[in-house]
Amino acid sequence: MTAASFSPDGTRILTGSWDKTAKVWNAKTGAEVLTLKGHTEYVFDASYGMSGTRIVTGSWDKTAKVWDAKTGAAMLTLKGHTDRVFTASFSPDSSRILTGSWDKTAKVWNANTGVELLTLKGHSHSINAATFSRDSTQIVTGSRDMTAKVWDAKSGAEVFSLKGHFFEVVAVAFSSDGTRIVTGSADATAKVWDAKTGAEVFTLNWQQGKKYSALSYQDGTRIVMWRGNTATVLDTKTGAELFNLEGHTGLVRSACFSSDGTRIVTGSWDQTAKVWDAKTGVEVFTLKGHTNSVYSVSFSPDGSLIVTGSEDKTAKVWDAKTGTEVLSLKGHTKSVNAASFSPDNKQIVTGSVDKTAKIWDVKTGTEILTLNGHTSIVTAASFSPDGTRIVTGSDDNTVKLWDAKTGAEVLTLKGHTFSVNFVSFSMDGAQVISGSENIMVKVWDSRSFSESRTLEPGPAPAEKADKNKSSQ
Repeated sequence: MTAASFSPDGTRILTGSWDKTAKVWNAKTGAEVLTLKGHTEYVFDASYGMSGTRIVTGSWDKTAKVWDAKTGAAMLTLKGHTDRVFTASFSPDSSRILTGSWDKTAKVWNANTGVELLTLKGHSHSINAATFSRDSTQIVTGSRDMTAKVWDAKSGAEVFSLKGHFFEVVAVAFSSDGTRIVTGSADATAKVWDAKTGAEVFTLNWQQGKKYSALSYQDGTRIVMWRGNTATVLDTKTGAELFNLEGHTGLVRSACFSSDGTRIVTGSWDQTAKVWDAKTGVEVFTLKGHTNSVYSVSFSPDGSLIVTGSEDKTAKVWDAKTGTEVLSLKGHTKSVNAASFSPDNKQIVTGSVDKTAKIWDVKTGTEILTLNGHTSIVTAASFSPDGTRIVTGSDDNTVKLWDAKTGAEVLTLKGHTFSVNFVSFSMDGAQVISGSENIMVKVWDSRSFSESRTLEPGPAPAEKADKNKSSQ
């Protein structure tokens, strides 16, 4: 299988394959609904238009095809590329189609007539990725020539070239407000660029051996990362390190900002969590009570509480102002890898090596629900912004979505080939981001549950992380 995505309404799954076909499946039952036959070589990309009525596929037979999503009938064949079509997608308004090819060009087509509108020439090697900005005024392409290029989507003129990677660019995306562009490269870095000027803003380098937590608080101006016994706070605008959080005597395994950005909490192998002043980096107090490594830390949305998850099989709730232990959540049979609050501060979700996630009442510490379905360690778990859904990641390489009220499994998102160790909803709930052990990051549309994009900057690690100690 070469491609997979959901329909905009989430009822269908679309796949592309080496067998030269694309298939449509019922997302609820898994039954095959349609087979799209017509390409004479591998189908390497396949996606729906936002209306859900049409599908576009790109193939190594040098063509792209448009299909009726209801009947499977071929509507158009887009001919013009002289080599394999590697990527194909609709513009946000579904009026145009963008294709990228190994012939070193990208092409823009009229999605209704199939007429070629533009050819984007400038790359010196094959194009791996291409996408429209949200307002459809610009296009960004990524290439094996180690550059990304930004184009005027109306005229086809090259606006500027983004140079800085030293290996092929494999993924590209615009920020939702169109002010930033992110590129992912096989050089094990992702770069953020100013979409207006083309200036590099900063680089995220996985080769440094540093692990990143989620973005900080509301304005997203800082990131906290960790390596060894130390956590570091960075400026997201410049990439500069602001200060180090030093004091743990064991490896730091997690870190999180409070919602107002004034505090940071870190968890460590030294069996403690520490709270820090996020402005100065000064330690405020230490949370002592766990009898084994602390794997997960999180503030409640209102900043009044902290929850920690530990290898001692418990999660603990603490008063964020005083550091006093409030509750101990007992019920998991193995170490707790993940713990976070619901948006209304009333519930906590935990994920464990025992392959389950659990939902707890914050006031009483009572276990409300157990989420059963993963076939391996649950490594990450969090609520949606509206509190109606929960997303979990697992060593079984999947992401699962659950109904937070009933505990029913809603969907399983498959695409990772290694353990999923990070999952989170975007602030508006429109997207889910998941990160896996081979440093692959996937972004999913949480409404259609289609995979939006993938960043795969580095090689798979040689060993499983410490969280996978199934013997605990």
